[in-house]
Amino acid sequence: MKKSLLLLSGLLIIGCTPTIKSSSSETLSLSSSSSSSVESSSSSSVDVGPTINEVISSLEEDVYAHTLSGNYGLSNPSIVGVIESEVVSKYSIPDDSEFANIIDFETFEGDDLAKFNSALLLAKTKEGLVKLKLPNRTLNLVSDASAGANISLDGFNDLYLEGGEETLLMINPQGSYKGGISINNSHNIHLENIAIDYLVSPTLTGIVESVSNKTVTMTIPDELIASAERYESLGLNTLHSYIEYDKYTLAPKEDANILIASQGFFKSFSFDLPNKKISVTFVDNYETFVAPRVAEIVALGFTMYGPSAIGMGNSSDLYFENITINTAPGMAFTADRCTDMFINRLNIVKNRSRYMTATADGIHFSQCLGSVEITNSIIENTHDDALNIKAGYYYSLSGVDATAKTLNIVARTSSINLAKAGEQIAIYDLNTFALKKIFTVVSASGNANNQTITVSERISGTIDWDNSVATNISLVPDFKFENNIVRDKRNRGILVQVPNAIIKNNSFFNVGHGSVMLHSSLDVFNEATMPSNMSVINNKFINNGYLPLGSLRGDVASFAITSNGTVAPIDTIKEINISNNYFSNTANAGISLRGVGSSNISDNLFYNVARKTDMVEGCLELENAGGILVNGNYNHNTSGSETFAGIILAGLTSKDNITLQDNYDMQFQSFDGEITIIELPPHTSNIVIDGDVSEWDVIPTSIDLIGSSLATGEAIEPSKYNDVFEVEMAKISYNSSGIYFAFKIRDDLLDFKTTANFWIGDCVEIFYSSVTDVPNADFTLYKNEGDVFQLAIAPTWGFTLGNSRTSDSIIAGKSSIQVSAVVSETGYKGEIFIPFTLLPNSLNAEDVAICLVFADGDRDSINRKRLQVGNVPHFVEAYKTKTARMQRFKFI
Repeated sequence: MKKSLLLLSGLLIIGCTPTIKSSSSETLSLSSSSSSSVESSSSSSVDVGPTINEVISSLEEDVYAHTLSGNYGLSNPSIVGVIESEVVSKYSIPDDSEFANIIDFETFEGDDLAKFNSALLLAKTKEGLVKLKLPNRTLNLVSDASAGANISLDGFNDLYLEGGEETLLMINPQGSYKGGISINNSHNIHLENIAIDYLVSPTLTGIVESVSNKTVTMTIPDELIASAERYESLGLNTLHSYIEYDKYTLAPKEDANILIASQGFFKSFSFDLPNKKISVTFVDNYETFVAPRVAEIVALGFTMYGPSAIGMGNSSDLYFENITINTAPGMAFTADRCTDMFINRLNIVKNRSRYMTATADGIHFSQCLGSVEITNSIIENTHDDALNIKAGYYYSLSGVDATAKTLNIVARTSSINLAKAGEQIAIYDLNTFALKKIFTVVSASGNANNQTITVSERISGTIDWDNSVATNISLVPDFKFENNIVRDKRNRGILVQVPNAIIKNNSFFNVGHGSVMLHSSLDVFNEATMPSNMSVINNKFINNGYLPLGSLRGDVASFAITSNGTVAPIDTIKEINISNNYFSNTANAGISLRGVGSSNISDNLFYNVARKTDMVEGCLELENAGGILVNGNYNHNTSGSETFAGIILAGLTSKDNITLQDNYDMQFQSFDGEITIIELPPHTSNIVIDGDVSEWDVIPTSIDLIGSSLATGEAIEPSKYNDVFEVEMAKISYNSSGIYFAFKIRDDLLDFKTTANFWIGDCVEIFYSSVTDVPNADFTLYKNEGDVFQLAIAPTWGFTLGNSRTSDSIIAGKSSIQVSAVVSETGYKGEIFIPFTLLPNSLNAEDVAICLVFADGDRDSINRKRLQVGNVPHFVEAYKTKTARMQRFKFI
């Protein structure tokens, strides 16, 4: 068995499948007084089993499942987490007696790399099954400067590569980094008992010694000094990532500096190698820099998205057993267009004093087919996702010919294989993600980027085929991710962008951006087949989603996002089964479903979820969701929050379409008492829309500004920004002709953008809706059902309407809107008039929802990202388009 150094929250363990026990500081210890009322109502003379606190303590003891009797929502608490007894060999290489061709590595001459190449040359000449036996020692593979991987298994069939308990491929780069092992255009390849490491580490560890201003000086462990000395000769003069780790949990630290180069916060770094030190200096305008404490741990990445430790392409029947990868200059384990892959006990784990393993994804699979299984593996401390599996990409539907029954599709980003007869092509609306039609392929011509596809079905003339995207939904694998550990990492856990997946008996600990993401997206990458028919069962999720800027809305998040960034309609994703899982101390919601229908959330235990958010403060978030069964779940929350809710409904989700059965403390969120209705008297004085706001002195109705937020998500008090920005006046009024607004802003740095990107600069926005019966829905979902608009104003370009949040009738009549905004000596000011002829529903409405937002653009000199001040509470960005938190105005 390969010996690996494993870490779980501060405890060092040797071995590939250890019994991992937490220290006493990690086991939750709760007083009995916080137990559920379900227990306290029982008779003291009856054995009622363990308390909720005892169940929680047992579940959090380690990554493994334990025999438990009290369920508290869980249908079977004894199978939650990794099943330790199942961590066994599954694909072991047969005994030598079953091979006609046995090749012994040590019989060849030369250095280790020469021996390897000679052995593989001989293996390629053999007929039938070939076993290459590697020695039970460290193989020093001195890389040359050529391209490709150090070890090429390209073009092989029926090859078995067998190492021993101590077989380690130590890659020693002499030039730039190369991959470890490549497997391309091969069939029936088996690897067992092999570890891969790099002598020149692509990452360093720093132990904080001192902090001066914005310079952090760290000591480098002795065994990594040689790597630092080689960086200059390898041309590694860029620091790609900087991650501070908690010295007690040994996970990325909460509320610390977790940075990548593209954010622009690194100014420089320098070595003092005689004294075994490295210093990193941050730019002066890194305002949110928090000095790390002495002795804190920092992981420093000097590569990102370089070569893979093991990379595969266009191959089939691939088996991996007991493979260890300690680091990689890019992704650790990758596959593209491979069929039938079986991975058991793949351990991407720390070693040699390093706190980062892969400098990109741990595992990355694209366009694979057949069965893809990952079992009994450990993925820790990867810089990017632990796993990303995706199948397809969305193409633009550039033309249809109903007579010839042909579709022409053109790649938007990346491409997939030319379609084949019998495969299915799904057509979605680009702007809404609504499914328009599924066609069956008869034949296809062209190439991967531009395909003309003949289909068997009739192409309807009643469907609008413009603004559509297409993808091949047949090119997907059957994916299983079972009995694995994902922990102590910056980015997300697993991104599953294929349908029909099973995620079972895994443990996710300290995953900074959240654990499981089941999604499809048209907004940036145009990748992923719709992930329907998914099972997330029997997993542990503990302390995840706690890093800002990129965290999932739920620890398990399933969603579809359109080209304009909005949530897809109900039923875009279907048949998500999330059951018998334990969610503990997540920063956001436990589960978030957006654009999902016909799904089941059952028998889950939630403990103190949503501990660090005011956006998704609940066990479940359901946005544009319907046909959801929420059954047998148990919520135990001891935070004392007055705003926490069991179930948060958003978008077009209706309570009538959510079925609740036998849950404990899982009520719907209530907005009682949170809506302010302001009676607005008409004015009789004359208002001229000319930018001169002096006549507003006699008009009494000021708008109460109650929320101040930064684009990065933090609330900010007025005292923190009033020295440079202040809304000196914000008023509203009306008469029989229409509605009037006026504003005056003090701003010492005017930064107006254009109508194409107004939202990143200084401006004033008005969000208005006469539709208030879907309080948690964004305007985009009902913009044509009433008087609905988003209007932005700036002195340099007047006004513009946000088309995605404005009704078609208001856009058509926009010329009747009057706006005057002018620059003043201290900032800018303005007036707006919107006639009631453009708002026919408003005077008859009981009240209308109106939000005004005053934005101050980025201030790079103090690293302050776009400030928004409005008459909605923090988080302004989240609430400015949802009437649930908007002030209501009644025309009297």
